[in-house]
Amino acid sequence: MCPAQTDARGKSAVIGHVNDPETLLPVAQAEVSVAWTEIEISKSFGMRRTGRLVHDTTDRSGAFKICGLPSSLQASLQARRGSRVTAEIPIVLGDNPVELLARTLLLSTADSTTKVGNATVSGVVLLEGSSANAGSRVELVGTDVVAMTNEKGEFTMRDLPSGSKVLLARHLGFGAETVPVDLSSHEQKHVTMKLAKFVAVMDPILVTARRSAALDKIGFSQRRKSGVGYYIGPERLELMHANSVTDILRMVPGLRVSYSPYGDVVSSSRGSRGGCVQYYLDDMFYTEATPGDISSFVTGGEVVAVEVYQDTNTPPQYTRAGMYCTTIVLWTKFKVRS
Repeated sequence: MCPAQTDARGKSAVIGHVNDPETLLPVAQAEVSVAWTEIEISKSFGMRRTGRLVHDTTDRSGAFKICGLPSSLQASLQARRGSRVTAEIPIVLGDNPVELLARTLLLSTADSTTKVGNATVSGVVLLEGSSANAGSRVELVGTDVVAMTNEKGEFTMRDLPSGSKVLLARHLGFGAETVPVDLSSHEQKHVTMKLAKFVAVMDPILVTARRSAALDKIGFSQRRKSGVGYYIGPERLELMHANSVTDILRMVPGLRVSYSPYGDVVSSSRGSRGGCVQYYLDDMFYTEATPGDISSFVTGGEVVAVEVYQDTNTPPQYTRAGMYCTTIVLWTKFKVRS
């Protein structure tokens, strides 16, 4: 499948096809890419993160092959043609010298901004060591679709757009989990997601050192040094003893907290766009099912860092097309593990 390459980084490959989710016909001239981050550590420059991207274009049969990949790789796979794009599908290559992964991607004929369709997915979210499984939050990444699990951990999402997507499950006190799902009106998908309980017991001095390294890893420290935006680090948060997220955000200039029937709601007092705010939780876009539900999903004691950006100063990774709101980025101890 792969021709000889003199400059290849590795001997592994990802191959597959891109098909339409409804007709199952091949999609030609789609760009398929594999992206990952390499981390280098040196005494001279410390830690350096370098993004890598390799790609191929599908042929008339919808086939692609991406060669020269290293093994022991955690990456994302994505297909794109014009305004049509799949989710970033997580992939893993094993530790053997030569690894081969085959994966079919479903790329819809509809624009990627399409929010509704005829696909359905159901599933169950299981909580490690818990006798009850209710109250987990399941999101279809890249859309505003959110579902909460019942007492059995079950959920169902209907009227979804077709294509290769990603589901994200969260629950307080547990690590988040993602699972890829190929959606089509021809078949209802069913998934099982297991969330591991978060446990962290460590010497306080070691916690401080590792937390600082963790904040460096997610880019928080670098963005704070830029001086663009408003930042609250773990040292200040520990002094606040905040019970809720809104207790923290009350202290941020340009934000206001008001009462609603659903609870406290955060809005922006700056700009002329209706005071809208958007959230990112642990680097993932967070959609509120009801106004202010961020405070019922995350407690103040679980937040270890906060970033707030006005619309014109928002970093590219937290910018969404057509959204010009104040952006609030929350990092919890489940992501910034000490």
